[in-house]
Amino acid sequence: RELIELAGKEPYDVIGLSLGSERSLRAAKTAIRELKDNAIDRDVVLLAGGSLLFNRPELADDLAADLLVNEIDDTLIAQTADLVAQRRLARS
Repeated sequence: RELIELAGKEPYDVIGLSLGSERSLRAAKTAIRELKDNAIDRDVVLLAGGSLLFNRPELADDLAADLLVNEIDDTLIAQTADLVAQRRLARS
């Protein structure tokens, strides 16, 4: 809840969620939906990752995150930067 409140007050380019158990999956689905609805910057890029999605990637299908993360590497950084740039360009 605190993350959603913060995103409603301050603009963020990227927000990432880490899922460690199936219990966190329901909370992540809700958080992603609420972030998309309430973030002050509606173009925020939402990442989802963590051990749950690494071990059970099929669970990511219903999350509606912009990018799924197995590990942070140069490719992920480039993809995220590209997505942020595309959204900023579309907004202007």
